[in-house]
Parts: sequence; structure tokens; C-alpha cells
Amino acid sequence: MPFGSVSGKPWGEVFLIGGGPSLRGFDFECLRGRVLVAVNDAAVHVPFASALFSLDANWIRNRREMVDAFAGEKYLAVAPDFHFPSGPNACYLKRDRQGRGLSNDPGVIYMGGGNSGYGALNLAVLRKATRIVLLGYDLNGPNQHWHPGYEWADALSSNDLYRRWAEQFDLAAVELRQRGVQVVNASGISRITAFRKVSLASVPNVEWQ
Repeated sequence: MPFGSVSGKPWGEVFLIGGGPSLRGFDFECLRGRVLVAVNDAAVHVPFASALFSLDANWIRNRREMVDAFAGEKYLAVAPDFHFPSGPNACYLKRDRQGRGLSNDPGVIYMGGGNSGYGALNLAVLRKATRIVLLGYDLNGPNQHWHPGYEWADALSSNDLYRRWAEQFDLAAVELRQRGVQVVNASGISRITAFRKVSLASVPNVEWQ
């Protein structure tokens, strides 16, 4: 399977849509026309997003038809031995479980311990985003979503795993500040403490400092 690399017009300001329950009832129509990256099943429920992203092999396998039908850009970070590719217009990136911080290689995504939301953050950096809004990046525990859950969800997922994922953002935050990238977290219940929190009500008109 041929791997690609991240390219295209710089994104500037971008909204990353995770799966956390803080987004229940949020009206995504207020973000139509903005640069949106839908993580995993957020792409099912926000089909007008600019791009979808996943580094979850199970999600990619189970959502193949949806990925093929998605009209925006498609970025899938997978292992070299991944054998269930979607359509030819999906961009496959190499996922690196050992890398710390954020990858500078446009063909490689650091996994942040195995979290697609973290990988989407790395994608945004590779697309030269200068302002990033995290939506639904709660990481408060397994099987908690604003949309229906995943029927194939790993029964071994634990609260401790989500804590470790949240901690991965601390190192990323250092690099982002060094790069001059501003990031805000629009989840009041998020376990991620590395970024300034703003209210969900302030989206999409975030006040940047």
C-alpha cells in the first residue's frame, strides 16, 4: 500500500472535532465554512467537515464505506502492514507509536499513545495551522461520546488509559508554543490541562490572545 504525505494550502485556523460528551447538543452548523477536521465518527455526523482523520485501524475497517463516501480530505494513519485500504483518494500516513511530541515529517503522524485526537493535532500542525480549537477533547473515560458509541469498542479500555492519553498533550503543548501555534480547549470537563480552556459558547468566535 503506497503511503502519502500531508500537503496543500495551509489551514490557518482549524477546529478539531473529537468524540467527547461535552459536545452533546452542539450545533455544528455554526462552523460550516470553517476548516474542520472530524476525528473518527465525528465524520459520520459532520459530513461537511473539511477533512476526516483516524489512526484507529478498527475504525477504518468498520467505517470503510463511510470513508469512501466522505467528500472532504481523508487522512488515515496506519501501520505498514495494514491490509484494509479504503478508496484511492484517501491519504495514508505512517503512524509512529514511539515518537514523542509532534512529527515534523509530512508522511508521519505521532500517535500520542494511540489516540486519534492527538494524531489529528499533529495533522493540523503539518498543515501549518496557526490557531487550533479542540472540540470534544474530554478524555474522561471509555465509551463516553456525544454521538452513538462504537459497537466494537475495546472492552479493555480503562480510565487510566485516558489519563495517559491526556498527559501526552503536555509535551505537544511545549512544541506548539515554540512554533507559535495557539491552541485552546473548548471543553470545560476535559482532562487535558495543557491548553487554555474556553467555553463552548465562545465557539466559533474564539478570542485569541
